[in-house]
Amino acid sequence: MGWDIVNEEELGDIGYFIELEKENVTGTKLMVGWIKEVELNILLSSVRESLESKMSYVNSNWVFKIAKN
Repeated sequence: MGWDIVNEEELGDIGYFIELEKENVTGTKLMVGWIKEVELNILLSSVRESLESKMSYVNSNWVFKIAKN
């Protein structure tokens, strides 16, 4: 997935602080930072498409913590 973590100053009026944790067979990956609304929508859309597809996330778990500024 390609999304940009941005500094709080770059967000303007609308932005989200995100903590994304993914556990899979290779370990745990963690992303923490500010993300623009358009990037958040792309991220959530991508996860939704993956979950709806015939290929499931076997042995993986997504944890989202999102706060709006």
